[in-house]
Amino acid sequence: MSDIPDRAAASGALSLIALVASLPLLAPPPLYLWRQGAFDAPRVKLTRLITGNDSQALTVARAIESGDTPGVIEAETGIALDDGGSRSITLAWYLSAAFSWDSPRAAYFDWKDGCEQACPQLDAMLEAHGVTDRPDPEQIIADEALHWDEWGAMPVVWAHYAPVFEAHGLQLVTLDPIGGWDAYYLFVTSKRTAARWDGVVIEEPQGPGLELHAIPAPTADVSTADGLAAAPPQVTGTTSGPRKAPLLAGLPLLDLF
Repeated sequence: MSDIPDRAAASGALSLIALVASLPLLAPPPLYLWRQGAFDAPRVKLTRLITGNDSQALTVARAIESGDTPGVIEAETGIALDDGGSRSITLAWYLSAAFSWDSPRAAYFDWKDGCEQACPQLDAMLEAHGVTDRPDPEQIIADEALHWDEWGAMPVVWAHYAPVFEAHGLQLVTLDPIGGWDAYYLFVTSKRTAARWDGVVIEEPQGPGLELHAIPAPTADVSTADGLAAAPPQVTGTTSGPRKAPLLAGLPLLDLF
């Protein structure tokens, strides 16, 4: 008797097994989608990304999203918030206060800050991702002095650090109220996730919303005078957008479970 039917049956069984094994890749389970913010409003999804799914931060973000006042939120959570006049600004102020100074995920700087304030926090971000490369802080401070009048210090800092982040598959992303503010708030994520959030605008019916921009590595060589002069507009220029928030936050698996 021919064994062709047996081989066909075995082949069909293997194909079925392969299909079943691939289903999680084709259609992520509900828990994965939930932890990536697929069912969240954009501001809550953004909070997941910046905080790594911090449960307290998500509680605050959901309360802000639902329209609760800072007084109500403090009464229910014990967390005092500044009223920014809109959900977006209130959330931005909360994140910049709660996830910046002692967090390797995000950082907040005044508009006039430079390497002395920023470099230690950016180094902490790199360290948290196992990156040992560092720009030369003395060179950065010297370069800041050359371009302070035109650009201030922070774009010069970014011009030196962005290539280091990029070389290790990472990217810095800025979060700003639409119209800007006199500060910088930025967080670190993978280049792939940064590309999905670059140019995202989160609208607000009343008051300014939020916008995000990935900080690209400059194409100019910042070790040369001409390259350094060309770098600040490259790292501060708008790269894409406006567009809506992605379906998924883009968190790595370690932040999901």
